Parts: sequence; C-alpha cells; structure tokens
Amino acid sequence: MERDFTEIPLRDEIPGPLQRRLAALFEKICSRLNGYSGGGGEKVWERHEICEMDVAHQEICRAISEGRPYAVGRLGGVEASVLMWALGIKAETGLLSQPLGFLATRFAATNAGIRPRNKPSYRTFAKLCEESLEILDCQGVWKNPYEASCLALLPERRLVDVETLAPSDVQGDHWMNALEGKRVLVVSPFASTIQSQIPKLGRVWEKRGWVPGVEFTVVSFPYLIDENCDEPWWQVYTRIASVIASADYDVGLFGCGGLGLLFAAEAKRSGKVGLHLGGHLQLLFGIYGKRHLEQEWFRKMINQDWVRPISSEIPKTSQRVENGCYW
Repeated sequence: MERDFTEIPLRDEIPGPLQRRLAALFEKICSRLNGYSGGGGEKVWERHEICEMDVAHQEICRAISEGRPYAVGRLGGVEASVLMWALGIKAETGLLSQPLGFLATRFAATNAGIRPRNKPSYRTFAKLCEESLEILDCQGVWKNPYEASCLALLPERRLVDVETLAPSDVQGDHWMNALEGKRVLVVSPFASTIQSQIPKLGRVWEKRGWVPGVEFTVVSFPYLIDENCDEPWWQVYTRIASVIASADYDVGLFGCGGLGLLFAAEAKRSGKVGLHLGGHLQLLFGIYGKRHLEQEWFRKMINQDWVRPISSEIPKTSQRVENGCYW
C-alpha cells in the first residue's frame, strides 16, 4: 500500500521538566482512582474474555500449518498513548475519564522508537496502528487501562495473556511447534546475535526439543530509540514493509519496538502469518537480558547455550528503556 509521508516535519516537540512531572502525577492519580493502584487493572477487564493458552496456540498453529493469512499482535502502553491521543479516546471509565493530551505520548520516542516526536508524526503513526489493530486475529494483552480503552473501539478478536505467547520450554501446544519445515522471516535489532544462535537452537531448546527444517531469513532493524539514529520511523517502516511484502517466507516474527504491530499486519496483508512478539522474540533464539534474569519463569529456561546480545547490538540509550531490560 502506497503511503505519503512527505508532509511530516522532522523536528521534535520535547516537553519541559515541569510538564513531565505534572503529567506523571496526574496519571498516578487517575490510575489509583480507576482501580489500577496494584497495576493489574482487574476492574475494567472484567467484561473482556481472555482465552486459555492452549486455545490460542492451537489456532495460531492451524494458521501456520494451513498457510492462512493471520496476524498476532500486542499494543504496548506507549503505543496506546499515541493512539488514544490522536483519536481522542478517553481512558477507560472510572472516577476520572478524560482524553489524553499530547504530553501523554512523551515516552513513545525513547521507549518505542517513534521519532521524531511531533503531532503530524504521531497522527500518522496512530492511523497505521489503528489499521493494523483492526485486522489482528489474536491479540496478546497486559490488562492495562490504555489497552482496555482501545479494545472498546476494535472488532472482536481472540484475546490471550501476552506472556503465554512467549517462547517456552514447557511441553504441549505452542506455536513454536508449527515452525517445522517453514521459512521464517525475522526482523530484530539482534540480527547478528540471532544468526550466531541459529545453529545452536537444538541445545538452546534441549528440554522441549527444537523442530527440524526451519529456514530463517534475518533482517536487521535499527535502534530507533537511539538518539544517534538519523532515520525517521516512517522511513524504516517503508523499507522493511517492502521486504515483508516481497520476501519468500511462511511466517514473519517481529520484535521491533513500536513498529512490530505494523509489520505483523503487513505480513497478513501479504498472505502470510505475522507474529508481533516484541521483547519475547529474542527468547526464541536463546538471547536473554536483565529482565529475564530477574523473573523466575524466564530464568529457569536459561542454560549454557543462551547468550546476552553482543555489544554492538546494545543501544547507547538502553538504560532509558526499563533500565536496560532487554540487554
């Protein structure tokens, strides 16, 4: 699909320190009043049905086996903030229900790589995000308030706990099983580390076993979160979307910051299966970061054949993203 990005300015609109502090305080107050003080968000999720893990994996496996166009995605909190601001979506109802101001999008550049940060840029991204969400077949959810607000405006789709989509050494139904004999396109900033890990996947997944005959094509994704990156997000989107539309593959796996959702949708439009795995993608190749050492569920999978990302694939601004959780 041809898109015109020529009218988007390259300048950034940066909020000042006082604006950031006031926004953080307001969000904290809204969170507590709307039932999110514990971070779970159970109140506003009571009316959303979350399917069982095995049901979601069986459906994804069928789509891969049948070669049927299918998209799995997730909506991160910062991406949701851009979508809600641009579309005027109010936060999920509670004691406070207000549209978001542009200041609420302040983390989208540093955490998700949606830069430059300005209103035309973010309106364009939000439009693509909305179009991508509308064609998802399965969505992994964190059960956060912004996510719930966006779901209210989307067509019905299967919802599943986002953590259950992660690569796992637990035996049983899992989308990893359906990769046997498939051509798999991978888009990730960890391209070199992934290439070095591919020959070791049998040992990385020694407990559950690795499926034979998988043919990988790995495409490097630039760190848009890094201030040294001189490419605007839409330039990278256009370039990689072209690869997704023309490459010869069966399944696309995407872990690319704020653009992963858009790429999963592009894969489906191209007649393929697209899985937006976000930070879970690196686990498929036995690549762990700080977060995975801190969480027992991930830590127990790590063996001597798992590795940290090589130094050249760690951005200078890594500590700004949840204290360097992926590295």
